[in-house]
Amino acid sequence: LANIAIALLFYPVSQFGGILRLIGYMGFKINAWLAAFNLLPLPPLDGWKVFSYSLKAWIALMAIAALMVLLPL
Repeated sequence: LANIAIALLFYPVSQFGGILRLIGYMGFKINAWLAAFNLLPLPPLDGWKVFSYSLKAWIALMAIAALMVLLPL
């Protein structure tokens, strides 16, 4: 959840021009990718804990993270 929040903080920065656009874009994409990776349902990752706790919550968070990774800026 932290990586999703950080990615959302970088999104408005990506709307500026110049170097700020690059910083915002990279910050958004890196954190979106990290969120999706950490949500994989494998035992050492956080995704396993969320998956074990609530399948609906895991599906919702994974959908958000996947959309953020695939979103063209």
